[in-house]
Amino acid sequence: MHFLKHPLLLIGWLALSCTLFASHPPLPKGMAAPVDQNPQKLKLPMGFSPNGDGVNDLFRAEIEGVQALHITIFAPNGDLMYEARQVHFAWDGQSPEGGPAPEGIYTYAVWARFESGQEIQQNGSVTLVR
Repeated sequence: MHFLKHPLLLIGWLALSCTLFASHPPLPKGMAAPVDQNPQKLKLPMGFSPNGDGVNDLFRAEIEGVQALHITIFAPNGDLMYEARQVHFAWDGQSPEGGPAPEGIYTYAVWARFESGQEIQQNGSVTLVR
């Protein structure tokens, strides 16, 4: 039995994947397995520290094959802290009023459409540490 591991989606630092099992014999010598021409990746960090040290100062996604994205980030009390409707977003940990947002666990809702046409919706949380 042969298997092929194919990453489907990356959220936080946890990779979600699918393993496909096939009962057919291996490909003949010289034949290559088809390569995924439309890789899809959306990876969001579980935390960031906007303290100006140049390391993890922004909350942003690592993406591949993402065509459109909408993200909203909410404070622990439910107030909207950040919203972006662009693939390459970056939240710097500032509140809508312009001051630094306090440390804490913030929730987000993200919607993305990949170049393949597949759409996903995901909720999660990110920890802001100063």
